[in-house]
Amino acid sequence: LGRKFGASLENTQKLLQLAKDLDLNVIGVSFHVGTGCYDASLFYNAVKSAATVFQQGNAVGYTFTLLDIGGGFPGFKNETISMDNIAAQLNLSLAEFFPSERNLIIIAEPGKYFVESAFTLCCNVISVKEVNDRNKHFMYYLNDGVFSSFIGVLFAEKFKPFLLQESDTTLLFKSSLWGPTCDSSDCISEEMYLPKLSVRDWLYFKNMGAYTTCFASKFNGFNPPVIYYVSTSKIGSIFSVSFDD
Repeated sequence: LGRKFGASLENTQKLLQLAKDLDLNVIGVSFHVGTGCYDASLFYNAVKSAATVFQQGNAVGYTFTLLDIGGGFPGFKNETISMDNIAAQLNLSLAEFFPSERNLIIIAEPGKYFVESAFTLCCNVISVKEVNDRNKHFMYYLNDGVFSSFIGVLFAEKFKPFLLQESDTTLLFKSSLWGPTCDSSDCISEEMYLPKLSVRDWLYFKNMGAYTTCFASKFNGFNPPVIYYVSTSKIGSIFSVSFDD
């Protein structure tokens, strides 16, 4: 969340004292390590800092009963962090700094955790540009971009494409992926290596359920992607019964 929200430990004591002087009912502490966190130990450090604020609150006359451990939890396992890693750090820190005998309500905001892996995005190659400089490379223009599903690019998020249809060659070329709009910043990836693609080829991107379609605009007249719902027959039958009832 950057510098827009929250307070540093250098200021919390003064803020709590001011809140007490104004007779404000402060009931607890909330933190958020940020979406896209790849270091589980930051959750441990955040709980430790929250415990310090609890002590500061107690010193000015508050009895806090709520701890919000925020969100940003990954919705799929990757090489750098998983929900298991985060849970281990949270359990360790909560046991150390907030013993179980405390009358404390702990809440979280696991939106990304629930939705990230629920969506796969399929993109069509709508134009190809071959650049013949010292190192030949290809620029591929897709029917989705930064002003729709790939807004995460603006926050340094990386997106890995997969070929919908496997290539019949192992030859890879330096490539870049671009969105469809006129904005020069509409670039999904400036450098990666892909087989040679053609117009109408399809790429797909996994784990696209968080902070994607909800940000989609119609900039330059391009509509947000169409959503298709897919389920196994078992899950489909459960939904059918639920809706009938």
